[in-house]
Amino acid sequence: MDFYLLDNINERLFEWINIGLSNKFFDIFLSNITKLGSIVFAFLFTLAICILSKNVRLTFKIVYVLAFNLIVVQILKYIFNTVRPFCVENANSNLIYSDAFVRTLGPGFPSSHSAVIFTIAFIMHRLYPRLSPLYFSIAIIVSFSRIYLGVHYPFDVLFGSLFGLISGWLFDKRFKLKDEIANRNSTRVL
Repeated sequence: MDFYLLDNINERLFEWINIGLSNKFFDIFLSNITKLGSIVFAFLFTLAICILSKNVRLTFKIVYVLAFNLIVVQILKYIFNTVRPFCVENANSNLIYSDAFVRTLGPGFPSSHSAVIFTIAFIMHRLYPRLSPLYFSIAIIVSFSRIYLGVHYPFDVLFGSLFGLISGWLFDKRFKLKDEIANRNSTRVL
């Protein structure tokens, strides 16, 4: 496989999204929605599930899968050790999300925001399937925001998203979310 070709596609896609689609609305909207893929949001999401479902066991399972997800992604980041777009000298990029914190981030591949939000989307899809299009639409927008804001290349986001979906699927297989759903429904009947 020609890695130069893949790298070139990755850079061209990044430039098209980050520079070609640049506008004020996206700057504001995407710099806010990107926070839904953060560790803080993952914690708040888990807390909300605990409160709304009144199911502490489910909450611990979600904490487990999100912790697993974040740990593996961090290990992968340092194994692959890829540079983020805004760190490349003479790169044609527009860093919109210019928090001082972003500048201190480590390697970019894979995107942890994408992994987290897709794991959450998959979990929500299994727990409340009627709103699946909403969960996955939000996950796609958050992942897209990482490229648009200049903090990830498209392949960082693609792999992070796939990893998040696989984590969610493995979580479902391991902890049998269908049983949690059945337990939730049976308690409503009583």
